[in-house]
Amino acid sequence: MNKYKVEITKTYCMDVKAWNRDEAETEAETMLEELEAKDMQHFKQTGDTIFLTYNVTDTDDPFDELIIK
Repeated sequence: MNKYKVEITKTYCMDVKAWNRDEAETEAETMLEELEAKDMQHFKQTGDTIFLTYNVTDTDDPFDELIIK
């Protein structure tokens, strides 16, 4: 069996009124966290989910497999 690292990227689009970029990013992050807490973030997802997969079988990359039961 091989070992893989999988990066998952999802893009969300939030409409935010703010005085500057930093404030807008902070507000958007807060909005996303609130949606995630309610499991409603998919309503703001745009585009496809992107997967980047790396085979780390024969490398010294630390491997910490998460097992969910």
